[in-house]
Amino acid sequence: MQNFIARSAVIAAFSAVAALASSAAVAGPTTELKVTGVIKPVACTPTIGAGSAVVDYGTITAGSLENGKNKVLDTREVPFSISCEAPVKMAVTATDNRAASKVTGLGSLVSATASENSMFG
Repeated sequence: MQNFIARSAVIAAFSAVAALASSAAVAGPTTELKVTGVIKPVACTPTIGAGSAVVDYGTITAGSLENGKNKVLDTREVPFSISCEAPVKMAVTATDNRAASKVTGLGSLVSATASENSMFG
């Protein structure tokens, strides 16, 4: 009986090796294709004003400010442009990195989808 079990184990092992060998023999030759490269994004250069982004409102006296209210300043224009070396889709966003000075409700005037926390830090 032990001899039969040992022979059965040997036959099973040879069968497994033969099955693996035959599947390797059936598989055809293989080849490998490598694709390499770099996708270089389009370079764009922003330009603000005449090389300066300072909007000078001069001196604003403390007496002209009301506690708890926003001071509406006169409109100032600063030329802004973006030049790119090729046509490209882009977006421009503004972020105020001083959350303590945020103007409540201003975010909804600038963007219907952006939260004030994402715009003002």
